Amino acid sequence: MEVFWKPEVFRCGDCGTVQATELPSLEQSTDYYGREYLDRYTAGMNPHRYSVEMPLRYAAKIALLRKKAGIGSLLDVGCAEGFFLQQAINEDFEAIGCDYGLKSEYPQGVDVKEGSLDLFNGLPFEDEKFDIVTCWAVIEHVRQPQVALQELIRVLRKGGYLFLDTPLCGDMSEKLVAARSHWLHPPEHLHVFTGKSLRLLFENSGLEIVYHSLFHERNRIRWLARRLRNISIGIIWGGGLRLINSAKWKARRHSKVTQIGDIQMIVARKP
Repeated sequence: MEVFWKPEVFRCGDCGTVQATELPSLEQSTDYYGREYLDRYTAGMNPHRYSVEMPLRYAAKIALLRKKAGIGSLLDVGCAEGFFLQQAINEDFEAIGCDYGLKSEYPQGVDVKEGSLDLFNGLPFEDEKFDIVTCWAVIEHVRQPQVALQELIRVLRKGGYLFLDTPLCGDMSEKLVAARSHWLHPPEHLHVFTGKSLRLLFENSGLEIVYHSLFHERNRIRWLARRLRNISIGIIWGGGLRLINSAKWKARRHSKVTQIGDIQMIVARKP
């Protein structure tokens, strides 16, 4: 294993996953993601941008759900403020949410239960209850991704679909950029997956992968803009600096943080 950014994270030399060197306890995770965290959550955006951007992202995700899985009963795990649930309900999904803790209030009609992906049977639902399970930007936060995935599978019906997105590491942009990716962020982001390692996680869990995009965006224009930005900053500028002045590149790699980075999307069917 290649150790870097001591002592917080390391990168697996086999699959490329970046993981925190020290994981929080279950009690620490539960406390961290309690009501205070949920009440102020805006995914790193200012509140105005969050209120404008997130409905557009959720609409694109709901369109993907309809395309890949149709419609049916839906569980959104790590549902945060409940806005995705609200939009899914408005689109005729029978939807319910689950999270570590509960906000002080949710949009009208949204139902959220308290539960955990860090424990077997940690979700308060019976086996094979849902046609669709969604898990948006959550698995990077859990202590044990294998346990979390098995719990998502447990509540999914045979023939049902799991939709999951999570930050990407290990592409050329992330490896060459002259800064540290903001995705590598303990104690929140404990595991950041490469495309290879996420596929292995799903395949080893017995799921049938039906869709996997390393660079997912809500429309083609945004996808192109993000790719051009990440390639130019990460590969061209970062790679160029590494060739010209490797010492400066290493110093920036350990001391600076960059906002560039991609989100990968995976959809799998439970056989």
